[in-house]
Amino acid sequence: MKPTHASLTLLLLAITSAGCATASDDACVAERKLGLNGVSLNGVSLNGVSLNGVSLNKLGANGLRTGTLSEVALTTGALGEALAPDALDDDFTALLLAYTVSCALAPEQHVDVVIDGETQRLSGGLGLAPAWGQTDGSCDAECQGWVSACLVARTNFKGESVQISLLGDIAALEPTEEEAATFDIEEATYYGDLFADAPTLFACTPDGADAPERTCGGDANGCYIRIVGECSSVCDADGCLDDVGRRHAQTITVNVRDEANTCG
Repeated sequence: MKPTHASLTLLLLAITSAGCATASDDACVAERKLGLNGVSLNGVSLNGVSLNGVSLNKLGANGLRTGTLSEVALTTGALGEALAPDALDDDFTALLLAYTVSCALAPEQHVDVVIDGETQRLSGGLGLAPAWGQTDGSCDAECQGWVSACLVARTNFKGESVQISLLGDIAALEPTEEEAATFDIEEATYYGDLFADAPTLFACTPDGADAPERTCGGDANGCYIRIVGECSSVCDADGCLDDVGRRHAQTITVNVRDEANTCG
């Protein structure tokens, strides 16, 4: 089926679950916040996403009957009433919603939606904004910041199956000792606003590092994520600056493991 929002150039990639390739099974840390293995849609595991510009407010091409996604509780009932009947028949929009649910809601939370006439369960994962999944929930500015950062951090330029560790100033992203020891190479810090009509995606890099290979293919000029500089220059305890000097308080740093121990 054709995506109804091609003008946004959204490409969401469905990839099979990652398993350890060269590392031992013990080296593959439990999937609490390392990729998206275990969340499935129509039997396809989601483990990679490439966002070339998309507005979550419109959830694709006017998929919401009224209002914006941030104003609607991320629950089965609320989405069932708010979504147009065939909104999620578009594969890209359905995958985007699945990632949004995984970023925002906790593991014990879920949303049931109808896709191509069948009920599918989208499970929570990181729990960055679990209140959005309450009956009267909505996604305020802080929620939008965390969900945006999460989605940007999970982009994958090549569509490869790669495990990553997401770190941030929120309890849900506190690493375990095993995770911190295994994923000890800082890749970049990500942030932005994917709820805006004109979505923004930003990243900063460690001192002396090139544009991230995973999210930008190593080319800052051809990257849909705007590399604003080195994190030491644009970030402080209160957040990171974007290309116009606006501060983003919700940022996510991605750590990766040594290539000799990658899972794929």
